[in-house]
Amino acid sequence: MLTVNRNKIILDIVLGLLLFFFIFAGNPILLSVYIVFLNICILLRIKNHKIVFFIYLLILYININFLIPIYIDTSTTIFINELSFTEYSYVTLICCALFLYGNELCLNILTTKEVKKFEFKNNKYIFYFFMLVELFVLVFGINRVDGSNYVVRVTTLYELSYFFIYFMILYSGGNKKKIALTLILSAAIIIQDLIFDGRITSVQIILLLFAIFYNRIPKLYFVIIGVILFIALVYVGQTRISQNFSFSLYNNLLKIDTFYFAYQASETHVYASTQVDLNLQLTSFLGNFLNIFFIDIPAVYHVSEISLMYAHHYYGGYLFTWFYFWFGYIGAFISGLIVAFVISYNAKRKKDINNTILILIFCTLVRWYIYEPTILFKYAILSSSIILYITRTIDKLISYNKKLIILN
Repeated sequence: MLTVNRNKIILDIVLGLLLFFFIFAGNPILLSVYIVFLNICILLRIKNHKIVFFIYLLILYININFLIPIYIDTSTTIFINELSFTEYSYVTLICCALFLYGNELCLNILTTKEVKKFEFKNNKYIFYFFMLVELFVLVFGINRVDGSNYVVRVTTLYELSYFFIYFMILYSGGNKKKIALTLILSAAIIIQDLIFDGRITSVQIILLLFAIFYNRIPKLYFVIIGVILFIALVYVGQTRISQNFSFSLYNNLLKIDTFYFAYQASETHVYASTQVDLNLQLTSFLGNFLNIFFIDIPAVYHVSEISLMYAHHYYGGYLFTWFYFWFGYIGAFISGLIVAFVISYNAKRKKDINNTILILIFCTLVRWYIYEPTILFKYAILSSSIILYITRTIDKLISYNKKLIILN
């Protein structure tokens, strides 16, 4: 164990020295290569823990989707704003590297043991309750008024479909009919999401189902379904901007517009941090912190809303530049430490709540990593813990009442 720790310390020092070298070299291509290399180092170290591995594999995939079109292969880069290829773009890249290095440092406490297999609970009352909630969402969670180009008509409640579906599966008892019913309802949610120009809801449900069933269903099924859904997501993404659709495996697999647009928003976060005063930065942080506990805050404290006053973007923005806006480079680094600590803490514990949190961190990653960091704490951690505690209490009460009835 001592040797492993010593090797880890040496690796961290070497990676840290390389980070400073590439930052001060001022070459975005070299720093981009370092980011990919650092991400791969993390993957190799946590490969035995499948859910955590999937989390960082998805982060790597997302990062590649903005590194290639912005810094490595700009031949097909068509979405350019006033901050592209400027110092603010390079600062954004540095923030990404600091975020990943923070993850590398803090993940040293991660166990190499696999998480226990997903365990179903059997309670038909809780199952059908969440099914009714999901049916309500299916019918009323869409804004059915005709929208213009690039207007997504799914509501926040609709985006939370993954949440209700998770608890349907959890309390299905593993019953094949209930699982089939859940999958049919999931398919309906996904199809309607795509019809009304959404994508994020579909992606979150797909990731959720993968995290739960990846070791229960033949991998070929996932590949076939994944390919079909991927093409559908690309189609929606292209046609909601224009009426033209073209598919290129390279461009559509490694240059996904959503990740690229979010990176542009991150560049505006960096620029806006130079235009506002410290009071607004701290007020914005406090407002977003309170929002984790479902306290509404004015939109003006939303980092992307603030940055929109200084440069055009399509909203979103990576987690590390939210923290940069609030606290500078140290904030970007701390954001990596926080994410790694949350993941590590839950990965080395075997309780149901920890497994639930890990699965929801994975399936909501495309939301909290590239759109709004509070999602990580608000839904994946806080809300899931509360709902799981309530449902477990109800489950115990129902079981207790059944025993009393039998005894009487």
